[in-house]
Amino acid sequence: MVDPEWSSAPIKPKSLSGAELHSLHSSFKGKRLGIITLGCARNTVDSEKILQEACEAGALISSPEKASVILVNTCAFTQEAKEESLGVISELALLKKRGKIEGIFVHGCLVERYAQVLKKISKR
Repeated sequence: MVDPEWSSAPIKPKSLSGAELHSLHSSFKGKRLGIITLGCARNTVDSEKILQEACEAGALISSPEKASVILVNTCAFTQEAKEESLGVISELALLKKRGKIEGIFVHGCLVERYAQVLKKISKR
């Protein structure tokens, strides 16, 4: 079951600790989880680890196009990366608002640097 604390809002703009990620993974149980990885090679490694742990917790790994819950691993190292991340998140927030997906989880350095911007997007 998806944790209502973050799935009821379009975006949960918070970077989570290892223990919090583990708890989140268990909420993916039985859900089709897709992941969109943006930015650096470290994000790819982090995304693979998150997917492995979510799968072990019972998530059904899917392409983002078929997922009910989407995790976006963001980058904000350059202006171009920031804009790409914000664009993807905005598109997903619109899909959630229309009921096409159940939840969005945002992770990565964009969350740490631009939490206020993400909060504005989540209120749309």
